[in-house]
Amino acid sequence: MELNSGTAIIGIIALALCALPFILDRISRSRKENQLLGSLRGIAHQHDCEVDRHGSCGQNALGLDEDRKALFLFGQRTDHVIADFVDLTEIRACRIVKVARFGQSLQGDANIEQLALGFVPKNTNAKERRFELYQTGMGTYLTDELEFAERWSKLINERL
Repeated sequence: MELNSGTAIIGIIALALCALPFILDRISRSRKENQLLGSLRGIAHQHDCEVDRHGSCGQNALGLDEDRKALFLFGQRTDHVIADFVDLTEIRACRIVKVARFGQSLQGDANIEQLALGFVPKNTNAKERRFELYQTGMGTYLTDELEFAERWSKLINERL
C-alpha cells in the first residue's frame, strides 16, 4: 500500500483541524492569565509592593509579596471588579470559609454556595476579612476553587 502526497496532505490538514481548538483554548487561557497577573501587579504597585508568588483560578488571581508580607486579590465578576489587599503582619491565621447548602446532589454531598479565604486578625476587636473566591450566581461553576483555596491557605499560614 502506497501513500501518495495528496493523502499525506489531507491527513496533516485533518490533524491540524483537530488540534486547532485545543491550541486556541490554550492561547485564550494564557492571555486571560496574563491579564489577571497584570491587574494583580497593578494593585501591588499601588501599595508599593511586588508580586513574588501568584496563582489564578477561574476569574480570580492571588499574589503574595514575600518581603512585605502582603496578599493581593484581583477578581472579575459579571457586574464589577474586585481589587483587595491584606497586610499579613496584622493577621493571625488564614482559614477557608465554606458556605454550603445540604441537600441531594448527584454525589450526595453538600452544594457549596460560597467559598472564601478568611483572615483572622491579631487584634481580637477587629473584624475578619474575606477574599471571596466563588459564589453561586457569579456566572461560573465551581471547578478548582476549593483546591486553590486550600493551597493558598496553607501557603499563607506558613508565612504567618
